[in-house]
This record gives sequence, C-alpha cells and structure tokens, in this order.
Amino acid sequence: MKKVGILYDNISGNTGDVAIGLSVKKILRGMEVDFDELIPGNFNPNDYETIIIGGGHLLRPSPDLFYDKFKIPGNHILNAVGIVDFPKDLHYLEDYRYITVRSSGDREKLSYIKKDVKVIPCTSMLLEDLKDFPLKPKKPSIGIHLLPNFFNEDDEKRFIEWASTLPFTIYFIPITLYIHDFTYFRKLNSKIKNSILLPILKPLEIFTFIGRLDYFISCSLHGAIFSYVHNVPFLLVNGEKMRYFMEDRGIQQYLFTNFHELKCLFEHISRDPPDYSKKISKDKKILHEYIENLEDIVPKNKSFVSMSNKKDNQTNFQIHYLQLQVINLEKSLQECEDAIHEKNVQIANNPELNSIKSSVTWRTVMKWHSFVEKLMPPMTRRRGWYDLGIIGLRTIANEGWRSFWRKYRQRRRKVKQESTHHGENFFQKKDKDSDLEKIIEDYVHYTSPRKFRVLYITGAPDLPSNRYRVYNFEEYLSDFEIETNHINQFEISDKLDEILTFDLIVMFRVAMDENLTRLIDICRKLNIPTIFDVDDYVFEPKIATVEYIDGIRFLPKEELSLYFEGVKRYRKTLLSCDYFTTTTEYLAERSKELGKKAFVLRNGLNKEIVEISKRVKESYKKEDNFIKIGYFSGTKTHQKDFAVVVGGIRRILSEYNNVKLLIGGYLDLKEFPELDKFKDRIETLPWVPWQKLPFNIIKADINIAPLEVGNPFSEAKSELKYFEAALLKIPTIASPTDAFKYAIKDGVNGFLAKDENEWYTKLKNLIENEELRRKIGERAYEHSLGEYSAPSLSKVLLDTYKKILVDYKRSKGISADSLSIGIILPPPFSGSGGHMRVFEIGKILSDMGHKVKVYITDSQDFMNSREIEKFIRRNFIDPNFKVVLGVDKITSCDVLIATHWSTAYIVHRYRGRAAKTFHFVQDYEPYFYSMSEDYINADLSYGLADVIITYGKWCYELLKRKNKISSKQKIYRIPFYVNKTIFQPIDNVERKRNRVLFFARPDMPRRLYGLGIKVLKIVASKKPDVEIIFYGSKNINSSKIPFKHKNLGYLRTQHNLVKLYNSATVGLIFTTTNPSMTSFEMMACKCPVVDIKYNNNELNYGDVNNAMLVEPTPECVAEGIIKLLEDDELRNRIAENGYKYVASFPDMEDSLSKFIHILKKEIDDENEVA
Repeated sequence: MKKVGILYDNISGNTGDVAIGLSVKKILRGMEVDFDELIPGNFNPNDYETIIIGGGHLLRPSPDLFYDKFKIPGNHILNAVGIVDFPKDLHYLEDYRYITVRSSGDREKLSYIKKDVKVIPCTSMLLEDLKDFPLKPKKPSIGIHLLPNFFNEDDEKRFIEWASTLPFTIYFIPITLYIHDFTYFRKLNSKIKNSILLPILKPLEIFTFIGRLDYFISCSLHGAIFSYVHNVPFLLVNGEKMRYFMEDRGIQQYLFTNFHELKCLFEHISRDPPDYSKKISKDKKILHEYIENLEDIVPKNKSFVSMSNKKDNQTNFQIHYLQLQVINLEKSLQECEDAIHEKNVQIANNPELNSIKSSVTWRTVMKWHSFVEKLMPPMTRRRGWYDLGIIGLRTIANEGWRSFWRKYRQRRRKVKQESTHHGENFFQKKDKDSDLEKIIEDYVHYTSPRKFRVLYITGAPDLPSNRYRVYNFEEYLSDFEIETNHINQFEISDKLDEILTFDLIVMFRVAMDENLTRLIDICRKLNIPTIFDVDDYVFEPKIATVEYIDGIRFLPKEELSLYFEGVKRYRKTLLSCDYFTTTTEYLAERSKELGKKAFVLRNGLNKEIVEISKRVKESYKKEDNFIKIGYFSGTKTHQKDFAVVVGGIRRILSEYNNVKLLIGGYLDLKEFPELDKFKDRIETLPWVPWQKLPFNIIKADINIAPLEVGNPFSEAKSELKYFEAALLKIPTIASPTDAFKYAIKDGVNGFLAKDENEWYTKLKNLIENEELRRKIGERAYEHSLGEYSAPSLSKVLLDTYKKILVDYKRSKGISADSLSIGIILPPPFSGSGGHMRVFEIGKILSDMGHKVKVYITDSQDFMNSREIEKFIRRNFIDPNFKVVLGVDKITSCDVLIATHWSTAYIVHRYRGRAAKTFHFVQDYEPYFYSMSEDYINADLSYGLADVIITYGKWCYELLKRKNKISSKQKIYRIPFYVNKTIFQPIDNVERKRNRVLFFARPDMPRRLYGLGIKVLKIVASKKPDVEIIFYGSKNINSSKIPFKHKNLGYLRTQHNLVKLYNSATVGLIFTTTNPSMTSFEMMACKCPVVDIKYNNNELNYGDVNNAMLVEPTPECVAEGIIKLLEDDELRNRIAENGYKYVASFPDMEDSLSKFIHILKKEIDDENEVA
C-alpha cells in the first residue's frame, strides 16, 4: 500500500496550526486518500511515499530543535507554508514533487532554489462553519484579539476608555493561548463593562463565531483569515506574515501598529465596510485548482478507510503544553552542556586546580565522596537526608542556630506549598473539608454597616439587566466611596480568595450550582451576608408555562428543559441566600411568601444615560410632521404584551393618517395581521445597545409600555420603559401593573390604560393635544430625575445595604455598639514590648465586646495564622482575638490601626476598607535609622492616617513640635501604664547590695549597647565586687565582653522579671527616644534606674529626681551607677520617688479605656458627618 502522511504542528495546540490540520484532513478525505497523521520527530520518513508538510510558519533558520523536524528530504509536498527570516538550507526542497507557500513574500525567500514555487492561500480557508454551534454574538458586535504586550500602559488605558464607549458588544476571543491571552483578556474584560470574555474554544468554534461578528480586530493572522473568509470587516496588526497576507489581497491599508492607528482605522471601516467577496472567490478558485493538482500527484487507496478518528484521538494532545516545555528544556540543556564543556576546558588548563587535585586532602575527600556515592546513591531518600544534614551543619557553623531555624522553617513552608496540587482552586483540594476550613478561617468577618464592600456575582455575562442591577448599583455606591466589584458565576472557584474579602455578596440572576452552594455555605461560616437579586419572576416553577411567559414558545426544544431547570435553580439560590432584593413590591411580596426578608431596590438611571439623553434631546430636530407612537422591546418575550395595545393602535392608525407606529428592537409583526394594511406607516428600528437607545426613543412622540395585566410574570416587570422615555420628555402610556402604578400618577406624569378603549382614548388625547404631550413629558422628566437618578437611588441603595448588615449583625448576637477593629503588626519576636502592648490592647478591646482582628504582615518565620497564634500564646499573652497572617485578607472594619511606620502604608493602601484609619505611635521611628530611604518613609508615615494616638507625652510633643500632623488629622495621647498588680515590691526577695542590671539589646541600636559595655567596664574596674547581670537578649557574645558578668538572656515570664528587679541594686537602661516600659517596671519594684539625660528624656520620667539622669558619656553614666551603689540614702530616695511616680500611672484598663474612648469618639464623629 502506498502510504501518505500529513505533518504539521500538532504539538503546540496553536489555533491556526490546528485549523490547518483540519483543512488538510478535509482535503484528503474528499480525495478518498488514506493517510496517517504524523507526530513531529516521532516517525520514520522512509515508511511514507508522500508526506504533505504544512502549512503554518514551519520553515525557520537552523538550528531549531523543534522546527528542524519539519525539514524532511524526499519526494514530498510542501503545503502553503510560511517562512521565518531567511533560512539558506532549503535546497532539499528541489527534490519535492510540489512546493506551495502562502504568500508572495514567502516565495521571494525561496528564489534561490531551482524549483517552481506556487503561491496558494492558506488551506484553512476551506473550513466550514459548525451547523449546531449555539454561541451567537449579540448584535451589533465586535470581536477583539490582542497580544498581552501589544499596548504600553498609557495606550492600554486609552484603549479601555475607547472600547467602553463603543456602541457594540465586545467579545474578547482567546486564540493564542501559548502567550496567555486568556489571562490578559480577563483583565480587560473586568474594566470594559460592554465586553464579554469568551471561554477557550476549539478552532472550528472560533472560526464559526468570528463569522457571526460584525467586525473583528486581530493580532492573530488566523483570526484575520477566519474573518476574511466570512467577509467580516477586520483590522490586523502589522507584522511580516500579516503584511504578506494583506499585500497579496491589496488590503494592506487595514494594518495597524498602535492604538491610534487601530482607532482611526476602525472608525473608517465602520463608516465604509470593505467587501472581500471578489477576493474570496479568487482565493477559493486557486485552492480548488490546488486540490485538483493534489489529486493528480497524491497516491490513492481504493479501499479507503479513514483512520483519522483513531489518529485524532491519539494525537489530541492534551499534553501539548508539556511537550513545548520539553522542547524549551532541550534548548536550555544544550546551552548548559555547551557552557559546562567550556568550563571543563578552562579547568583542565588551570595549573593551580591541577595542583590541588594532586594533594592528599583532595584525594581523601574524593575517596569519602566515592564512599558516600556507593552507600547513598543520588536520588535516594537517605541521600536526601544526608545532603540536608550537611547543609544544616554548614548553616549552623557559618550563620548560627537562629539562621538555621529560619531557613528550616522556610524550607518547610516551601515543601508544603509545592506539595499542594498545582492549578487547583479552593474547591479542588485533596482533603476538601479540612483544607478548606484552614484556608477560609482567616477570612472571618465582623460585619459593620459603617464601612463595607460589595461584590456582585452575575449569571449570564451579557444580560442587558446587568446594567441596571449591577453596573448602575456600582456607580451609585461609588458616590459614597463604597468599594465594589463584579464577577461572573463561572469565576467563583478561581476567585474565592478575592470573593471572601467582601462584606456583602449580591447574586444577580445566578442559578444554583455546586460552586455556588459551597460559596453560600462558606459565607455563612464567615459571617458574610448573601443577597439574591432578581428583576423578573423567574423563581416560581408554577408560572414557567407559555400561559404566563410568552417567550418560552420561542425557545428551541433542546433549551426548554434547561429553562425549566434554571427556574428551579434560581429558586434554590433565593432560598439559600440570607436576603432578597428586587425591582418591585410585587416581587418582594412573592419572596416574603417564601419566608425571605425582602427589600425593593428599583431600577434606575446612570449618569451616562442621563448625559446622553440630554445631548440627544438638545440636538434632535424632527424631520417630518408625523406623530409617532413608539414601542421599544429589548427581548423577544413581549408578543402577548403588545397584543394588549394592538386594538387601540389599529383604531388610531385607521383614524389618523398623520400617525405612525415606530417599533424598536424585537417584535414579530407577523403575529398581528390586523396591522398589515398600515405597513407604509410602520417603521422598524433594529435593537441597539443602551447607549444608542435614546437616539431611537427620541424619534417617538408618545411612548407606550403595554403589559398583560393580571399575568404574574408581567406584573413583576419594572417601570424602566417609563423613566428612559421620560429623560427625553416623551410621555408614556402604560398598563397599570404594580411598577407602573408606582411610577405614574395617571394624567399627571403619564397615563395608565387597562383595556383597548382606554388605550385608544389616551392615545387619542395625546395625539390631538401637543401641549398635553409637552406638559406630561416635562413632568415625567422632572419626576424621573428626582426619583430614578443616581442621587436619589444611591441613598436608598446604601441605606438598604446598611439595614441588611445591621439586621445580620443582630442575628449573629453582635451588639450594635461593638466596633470591628483591624490592627496591623509587623511579625512578632520574643521580648518585644511594642508587640506586647498591642496584644494587650487587642485583648482589652475583645474583653469589652469589640471584634478584633490582628493582621501580621507576611513573614518567612511563620507558615500560617495558627503558628503565629501559638507563638503569641507562648511568648506574650493568650489571645482572645483573631490572628491572621497576611494583609491581603484584610476585611472591612470600623477601625484600621497601624502600629509601625511600615504598616501605616498598608493601612493607607486599605483605607477604603475602614470607616476611619489610626496610627498608634509608640516611638518616633525615623530615629531608628541613619538618614536613608527608611528614615524618610518612616518620617512621612505620620501623615497617612486620619488619627494619631501616641503612647506617652514624649511622642505627642515631638510630633507636634516637628509639625508632622496635618490640619486634616487629629492627634491624641494615652498615658503610660504598668501592670502594678504584677510589678511591685516583694518582701520575700532579698535585694542585693551590689547587683547592677543591664537591659542589653545589641540588636537595637537605640538601646546603646556599646555605650553600656564601656560604662560597665569602668564600673567593674572601680568596684571589683559588683555583680553585673545582662538580660533582654540571647544574641550576646559573652567571650568578647571584658569583664565578669552573667547573661540571663530573654526572660519569658513576668514573674521572673519581677524577682530580678526586686533583687537588683541598680538598673541601667538607655532611653534615646520614647522609653521602654522596662524602666518603669523596674521603678515599680523600687529598683532605682540610671538613664541618660538626652532628647527631653525628663518628660518620660516626670522629674529629674525620679531616676538618676546623667550625661551620655561612659564616665558620667558609670559615676551615676557608682553613686547609687555607694550612697544608700540617695539610692533609697530615688527608688522611692520612682516608685511613687509609677504609682501615679493609671492601670492598664484605665489607660486603654482612654484608647477605646478615642476610637469610639472618632467613629461617632464620622457617623455624624456622614
């Protein structure tokens, strides 16, 4: 049997290459030729008499590990191939039976070979549309395919602004998956509200869908080819292969290189769409001639049996991305091998290395290495443990134990992350329930109506009512600085971590599915209220019949079951959510019958439609003397509704020759034969996007909104047809349904008509009375702006969501007076007094009934929130507040508090999630650094929060003196406190006569560790019997200290500190900025303190007689210590004064109650302003 093979790029999965493969198979099947589909590099060319190679961009300069596999010598056929650059090794093609390339430019590149080269169009032009492909674009439509790096940042912003104003539904079509265009389109789709992101489609599905568009903009050659062959006007990015394609057809003027050209060219083709029909006919004629030539030269098999299905299944290549990675790795491996070879040559010629290799030490090491290789071969578990042990020993020897433990934790964290399933979403974890619990526990919410964020989840992404129920609502809430976002239902699993940071989740027309069920369950656990919102009566199976919902009869049979199932799933969503919001009282009552708390949020206007309508009204000039009755339908579901008014309209058209009927959108007039004789006075306008709707409505003199009264589906409809016409001062006659009775006061701002006679009478009145039309239109205009515009509806929307949050908070047993408080901290470390104070604040706030979450900025020392919580419990206090690792999980709160200059920037970044932001200042942190970027950032951080609260008077005075507080900020201070029930004199502890304590912190420059060593060296030399005790840090190298001492390190318990302070004669501590509480804790235990007189330090100690304050020199400090050791009276007096001074401090509860009072005062003031 004569064997035929086809060889093309069936590895990468590129849309164009797959389409080429499909077209070649189609050609050969039509010729009844049996063939094998070959895998590049995985076949024997000698097994095939004829191999058809291409098309695609296959011929490239060598060496190329992948594309060299398409350079097959022999008596074969080259099929419409493109050529990259100018490869000079293609002489083997001279032996080919037939050579074709896809452009004249490619033929030029083969001019050096001695063989006739034909130019034929890409064979993918022969593909045919899928007959039953259900995806159809909403007209008018434009498809867009862009490369992720095509725009610079500014052009991308301009593109988004431009695209958002286009009167089209924009479809982003992923074609070049290998450059992650789908991810890029997701970003664009989130910013362009009139856009839809298509899922990843198969090449034939893309081919079919592009053929249904009105326009196409492409950065893909095959996207352009698909558009061209369907005669869909398109623009194409300028590149070599694109230019060759366009020049061969004389349409190169439609190439663009940047956004400006794209925009100008699109304006041109939308005004004057090109027609490619003659060019397409020419291309297809060439292709048919090509097929005839193939039939003459390709060997046939009379017993033709297509093996394509089998081969297709074998070569579907779900792993094509992995194969591409293998190719790239092969390239990298070759580069590495070349580099290694070069290094080996250098090493071999290095005399010093050769000398080392000949040494005894080297030979010994190599013998040990050989022994290890035999005993523990590479890639075995025991070898892995051996290597880890060696790394650990080196780390301990070179960097110390602390570094070893840090790296050990980092490795554990990395291993844990790598062991999770790559690419899985939250709902796909191995142990779903337990893993999910651990993941979501950090997202628990403490609901606050003062500040919240709203997420809208939509069902169908292209639903027109998304505008009213989602996009308009987002606009309304933005006026109150309420953050919002929206996603599609199908994105839930991929975006769960983002979803769970929102405080209120609104599901608009979302039918229940597995992911939604899980999400609602998670929200319930995390205290996130959920709302089902809908604008139609779509959740009652009893009315899901043609009797009530006329549009059902237009559904294809295969979609009917889906519709009925959808109604049941909507109902499940409603019943599962906590609350229900809707457009009309009628729908709200239906929800209440199902036991749901319901609120009415009416449809309304956005600012853009108001502005468009204003311009349209001002510029419109009537072109004739006809009075036009306008009926505008957005969907095909209103045939029975229009029947309500047909009788009245028929009578009007019969009676008044100067009246026309204007139909906009969807209405099948064939169902109303009584209007046939008035065809010459019936105008129809196509459906248009909402931005263009005012241009149609303005052509009407009277707007009608008929609905089938008494039909529950119609009764549920909103009044939007009234207020959109009212914006143009056009009077409306409507059926007296629930919503229209709410909107229209009959005879004042519109008319209500319940039967044919009333429709006839009220139409007649408006036709005959121009002044009446004007007055009713004016009143409707004023009413719609007052009742349905953003200023009115935004307040209703905000108040409704606040009511829901208050009610939800009450249902959870949370006091209305409690605050939700977020505190942001750097990672804690043992012995940190600043962290202890913040944890104490968190504990007191929680004890008082407030809901506190402490967020720890990311740290390599901790793997998760539970680890940090254990660390706090072990080293500080038992936390009764929520501890969260990572600031990306910050949820909305009343109060968000920074505790360090670095966290002030985080608080500022997340200020939209707090009713008010605070900065708790425990020290003037710029002093911690030399003049540097950190110094400047710390210095500027004090201007970021709304309110500053300092700990003690020193920081308060310094910030005011340095003018760090802006006129918009407020500053408060809370007094120092000491836990005097713990830190106090103890009778049963003997106070030593010559014991000096030194608060030694070499890791904190402001604690002047070096000065302390100099001071104590003098003291030790003058008083040899002194006992010097270091404490506060483990990081002290005692071998380098030139005097006898004892280091206690970090003392974990306050009990041990109290015993130490009560045993000491003198305490040495250096305060260069705001003091450590250590000095006051010593004083509370009647241990006299020696400190330096520096930087207004007397403010901290209240009086110079409360501590021994001396000049900051080694000699002066040493003299102060010796005085206290030798002078009992002086020592006792200072100890007593210090004790009394600290006794005047408030206790912790009193001091922190002032802190809480400041928080509540500022929040209450904020509410009054709001």
